[in-house]
Amino acid sequence: MLVSMTSGVSPGEFGTPAHTTDDSVLWIPERRLLFSGDLLFNGGTPFLLQGSISGALRALETLRALNPETIVPGQGPVCGPEVIDRVGAYLRFVQDLARRGHEAGLTPLDAARETDLGAFRELLDPNASSETCTAPTGN
Repeated sequence: MLVSMTSGVSPGEFGTPAHTTDDSVLWIPERRLLFSGDLLFNGGTPFLLQGSISGALRALETLRALNPETIVPGQGPVCGPEVIDRVGAYLRFVQDLARRGHEAGLTPLDAARETDLGAFRELLDPNASSETCTAPTGN
């Protein structure tokens, strides 16, 4: 659900599962301030067990289009819009990991164990990638 403070409170829908099946954010356009809920993690590993990687990537595009200046993420310290790109890069990495693991006949846990997390190893709870690999990846 997207709630904007432009003219009172007006609810909207992302229309797709992302972090969960019912994500909510609060957007205050006058301040370009976005409270993203768990759609964005700053410094932590995004976790989408109840959602969808492709849905989360679409939700990130919606958030990016708002052009926020300041973001209060669901996890981690207040940050700027660069967090949208970092979370998106991680989700595309996991989506590719899941595809390659499936093609190789690996379980999500085995695929995650065999993968070099590269730049993403610095995230808090890097082991969450095995659970996120089980989220629907979409096209």
